[in-house]
Amino acid sequence: MVAAATLVAFVSSAPAASVGWSTPVSVDPLGEPAAVSCPSGTFCVAVDTRFGAAGYVLTFDGSRWSAPMLVDSAGGLNDVSCPTASFCVAVAGNGQAFTYDGSNWSASASLGEGEALTDVSCASSSFCVATGSAGNSGNVFTYDGSGWSGPVDPDAPNVLGDLSCPTDSFCAAVDNAGNVLTFNGSAWSAPDPIGDVGAISCPTSSFCIATDGTEALTYDDGAWAGPVPILPGGGLITDVSCSSSSFCAAVSQGDQAMIYDGGGWSTPDRIVAAGDGSTQLSSVSCAGSFCATVDRAGNALTYPVSVAPPSSAPIHKPQPTSNEPLAPSDFRPVKVTASSITLSWKPPTRGGRPAGYGIAELAPNRRSYYVRAAHLGPNTRRYTVRGLRPRTRYRFRIESLGADGRPGHRTTGRWVTTAVSVRPRHR
Repeated sequence: MVAAATLVAFVSSAPAASVGWSTPVSVDPLGEPAAVSCPSGTFCVAVDTRFGAAGYVLTFDGSRWSAPMLVDSAGGLNDVSCPTASFCVAVAGNGQAFTYDGSNWSASASLGEGEALTDVSCASSSFCVATGSAGNSGNVFTYDGSGWSGPVDPDAPNVLGDLSCPTDSFCAAVDNAGNVLTFNGSAWSAPDPIGDVGAISCPTSSFCIATDGTEALTYDDGAWAGPVPILPGGGLITDVSCSSSSFCAAVSQGDQAMIYDGGGWSTPDRIVAAGDGSTQLSSVSCAGSFCATVDRAGNALTYPVSVAPPSSAPIHKPQPTSNEPLAPSDFRPVKVTASSITLSWKPPTRGGRPAGYGIAELAPNRRSYYVRAAHLGPNTRRYTVRGLRPRTRYRFRIESLGADGRPGHRTTGRWVTTAVSVRPRHR
């Protein structure tokens, strides 16, 4: 349980004016970057999920980003972890894990039929843990340098989401029911309820920070403390990354970033000019005092400003044409049971006619969406999502698809809670 103490204080003043984030640069305008991992300030990898159509990777060399490179032609990439510049693992919604050896990417066999891998964390090239879900099961897979083992399900009936493994004898993971679980090298602990946490980062086995909507909790030498508000204006913290117990960064869907210096958090800094949530910072990764973050519009930023930005390209924010279909309207649930949600919508009121629709669900890590149904017909007005868990919150959005099948404008996410499962009475 969470202790009553509050070890992390909220700082009312921002860091020194000479320290800040770089200008956003457009590095992946056709994709939606879902995650970034930086083992150093001179090497980062970002992955994107192009609405279930393909997954691309981009690399950063300390001064500029590479062009996106196709890695997964059968699905989008949800997460990536690089403990060094010569080893990375990326996981996909189609159940595959891809490894990078410093030169090339290679794919594993699918880790499970119907498996949707959402998160991965690697302590080294010989130890990684990936989480995923298949139907009503939440699974964990382990990589030992030569292959993957699993699945195991340490948190039934819940699903593990974001996780952090600083060593091969310690991992911490959060689930979709407000719990944290730890791994000691051989077994997972029982779930420990700490709050509605969505992201976690542990630079060591004795220090972690987890985020809960607009708040942060701190794990220090075996005990959790908090939560402490760090996003007082409201919103949703999407990710947090700590390179040490005295340096962390957190980012939000509202294009804001906060820095932790060991004593407290800076005030939120809106680092993307849009500021309307249309770009949505999705992931952040820190190494030393360097951080990189990516947003859903294909932009990347680095911290601090003493590190040169990759280029001077402007923020990419697509502008609709007169024939481009806008987002569907009146997107809402019309029927909810313990295991299914029926969603309804109306066609866009302006713009061209969509060639179809796609429905996506927020992954357990709360950073990225993965496809539930893509390329629904243009005349479809309802879709039922099945295989859900009773009394669980899910978040869905719908997108209009263009004639080329690419996603266009989308609605904001909609939270829906499934009903309580009722057991039949035996007479």
